[in-house]
Amino acid sequence: MYAIYYGCCCRYKKASVWHVLSVETTDYLKGIFATMILFHHITQVTGGSIFLNMGYLGVSGFLFCSGYGLFCSYNAQKDYVYKIIYRKIPEILLISFITIVYSAMYFNFLGGYYCLSLQKY
Repeated sequence: MYAIYYGCCCRYKKASVWHVLSVETTDYLKGIFATMILFHHITQVTGGSIFLNMGYLGVSGFLFCSGYGLFCSYNAQKDYVYKIIYRKIPEILLISFITIVYSAMYFNFLGGYYCLSLQKY
């Protein structure tokens, strides 16, 4: 894990300034952590392997990088909370509403629940 982190830091090292947790580095790390989570979910369905226990590390690392980015954005812009409230929350509510309506239509009109193997219960 340290080798991946060190590789991220060296890749985005600039001549004059070296930010260990810069935007580029944390985006790169979030991609690695998301891939670890993906492999964890795949091995949950297909069977156990080395990736079965890596999901927890991937989730915690992804949340750390995301939280660090939010912290830096909040420190840089004092009106950041109001931007989230007025921009992001309506988008999230709209997507949630569309998902709820679609799911209700699916379960009520098609009358089925399907698992990953697409077999009807």
